[in-house]
Amino acid sequence: MTIVKYGRYVANMSGTMNNMVQVVDPSSNEAGAVVRTLNMSINGSGSVWLLTGPTAPIFGTGPNHVVFRVNGNSSMLTGGTLPYEVELPSGYGLWLYASAAQSSGVNMSYDLY
Repeated sequence: MTIVKYGRYVANMSGTMNNMVQVVDPSSNEAGAVVRTLNMSINGSGSVWLLTGPTAPIFGTGPNHVVFRVNGNSSMLTGGTLPYEVELPSGYGLWLYASAAQSSGVNMSYDLY
């Protein structure tokens, strides 16, 4: 088993269908950030995305910078784990967005530089 560093900061957020939820505020990311651990889940069909950028994305209008995506299943809760760390540039935030889902969520740890 490989050791994984757990970040100092934690975000446990829930989302609903077609609703953009801020996970990390870009203004708090002054010198860069790194996502250490990340699990996402979705209840229902559709997909859930973790998006990044300097401002809140408007889903469906590009470009959307996708960090991670999990596809749903209409008959069960579906989840996914990001298999690596992701470094974000300074001034970038994170947002959770779910389409056609009853609910979604992200559980993650991260560090700020």
